[in-house]
Amino acid sequence: MKHILTVSLLLVQFLSAKAQYPTDNDLPEKAERVKKIKLSSQPAEISAPAAPIAGIKVIPSCGDTLRLGFVQVGMANKKISAVPDKPWNAYLQDFVDTRFKTALTASGAQLLWVVEDLRINEHTFAMSEKAYVRLKANAYLSRDNAHYQLISSLDTVLLKGGMDVTHKHDQNIAEVFELLWGRSVDAANTATGNATLTVADVLSKEQNRFALPILQTSIYKPGVYKTYQEFLNNQPSIEKFNVEIKKRKVTIQEMDTNDNAGPAVENAWGICKDGELYKYHKERLIPIEKSGNSFVLSNYLDAINRRNKAIFWGAMTGGLGGAAFGLTTTGLFSVETIPYITRQQPEATTIDIDNGTLMF
Repeated sequence: MKHILTVSLLLVQFLSAKAQYPTDNDLPEKAERVKKIKLSSQPAEISAPAAPIAGIKVIPSCGDTLRLGFVQVGMANKKISAVPDKPWNAYLQDFVDTRFKTALTASGAQLLWVVEDLRINEHTFAMSEKAYVRLKANAYLSRDNAHYQLISSLDTVLLKGGMDVTHKHDQNIAEVFELLWGRSVDAANTATGNATLTVADVLSKEQNRFALPILQTSIYKPGVYKTYQEFLNNQPSIEKFNVEIKKRKVTIQEMDTNDNAGPAVENAWGICKDGELYKYHKERLIPIEKSGNSFVLSNYLDAINRRNKAIFWGAMTGGLGGAAFGLTTTGLFSVETIPYITRQQPEATTIDIDNGTLMF
C-alpha cells in the first residue's frame, strides 16, 4: 500500500507539472465541437501469465494533452477533435484496471506502462473508410515494488477498415493495448538483470523528453530551421530569407546582407515568419502550432481556435493569387513514415515530437 501511495503522489506531481490532465476546462478556449471517445469497460478474455503480475500502473506522457486525434463527422466528413471522456490518468488507468483484471494475481511483479503517444485517425478513400490507432509505450518491471527495469518498448500503428469506424476506436485502442500486454508479459517471463530505476527516475526521464526550448516559449525566433534540432532549440540558422513560388512549388532562399537572394535552401525543416511556424514538406509550407507538448497542423483546428492565421501568406496573396495560396497552406498530407502501411495511409495531423516527421 505504501508503494502504491508513493507512486500515486509522484504521478500527481508529474502530471500537474505538465498539465497532463485534460478536463472540460482544458478543451479549446472557444466553443468547438469535439467527439468524446469512451474506452471499453469489458475485461479481456486472457488468463494469468506464467510470471505472475499483480498490477499495472499507467503513466500518460503524450505530447498533445488535449486530444487523441481527429475524427470525421457528417456527410462532408468534417474533421473535429477526438478527446478522452475523462482526465488522461483516469482514462487510461481505469481502462487498464478493467481490461486486464482477469490476468492479474494477488501477488507478483508490478508493471509500469509509460504511454508516450496514443493517437487515432480516420481517412475516407474512394471505396473504403479506414481507422488508425498508434500506441507508443515503454514497459517497466518491478519485483520488489520499488525498483524498475525497462523490459520492452512498443511503437505500432493498427489499420482497421469497416463501416462507421468512428464508433470502433475503443475496440482498436483495446486491441493495441493487448499487444502491449503480450509484449510486456513475454519480456517479464525472461527478464534478467538488475532493476535500478525508481518511479521518480522514470518520471524525470519523461519530463526531460519535453524540456525543449521550442515548447517552453511562445516567442519564436524568425528564420529558417535547416534541421529539426534547430526547430527544437528555437534557433534558426538562417535569419534572412525569402519565399518564392514557381511552377506550383515553394522555394526558400537565403538572403545575403545586401538582400540579394542566394541559392535555394535544400531540405529545410521549416520556417518562422511573423511569429507563425510552418513545416516545409514536399515543397509546400504547412502551418503548425503548439498544442500541449506537441505541434498540430493548424488546418485541422476550427478557425475560432486556430492561432496560426497564415498572416504571412495573407500578405502575399495579392501577388500569388488564391490558387497558389491554397497550394501552399492547405491540402491533405499523408503519413509516409510507417513502413508497413504503404497504401491507404493516414492523414497527417501533427508533428511527431520525437523526430519531427508528419504523424496523425
